[in-house]
Amino acid sequence: MVKQVSALALLAALACGEAVPIQQPTGEPAQLVDGIRSLASPAEVKQRPEFARTQWVVIEDSKTRKPSKAGRFDDYVIMTSDYKLGGVNGSLRLEFLNGQLMATWFYPSDYRKCLEELAATGVSFPPKSSDSAGPRISRGSTTIRLGKDYEGHRYIAWEDSRLVDEMNQWLLRNS
Repeated sequence: MVKQVSALALLAALACGEAVPIQQPTGEPAQLVDGIRSLASPAEVKQRPEFARTQWVVIEDSKTRKPSKAGRFDDYVIMTSDYKLGGVNGSLRLEFLNGQLMATWFYPSDYRKCLEELAATGVSFPPKSSDSAGPRISRGSTTIRLGKDYEGHRYIAWEDSRLVDEMNQWLLRNS
């Protein structure tokens, strides 16, 4: 019933041209890299034992300047160059939307070895993809995809597809 009311309110607001804030995802958090779960706050993630001595660099910290009908849109991105996924060293990028972990990007020092290790755990990608965003697989609310950043560095991203969809819809409505 709550989903129906929320969906109806969303449709009514869109029909009237009103801004719609980002919605809180329902259900369980998505499984991101190494068992890290989406929806956690930056403080919760930093308190994990494996991050006890981690030095984080803030890549982005943008906040909505003033209250608006569109709702809050705060983007906080941190990164560490001291992360190991399986047997591969690399950098880990965490992106939070409105204080909730939305995505983890791992930049492996050895991309091929990392893909081989992931394949050995059952995470394998199709050899070719027609998707312009790169190869991807979905598991529940988790999307795992391969990509290159604007500098050409290869990464593997684990994303909460619900939050990514909410963010993209918010940007479409309010840009």
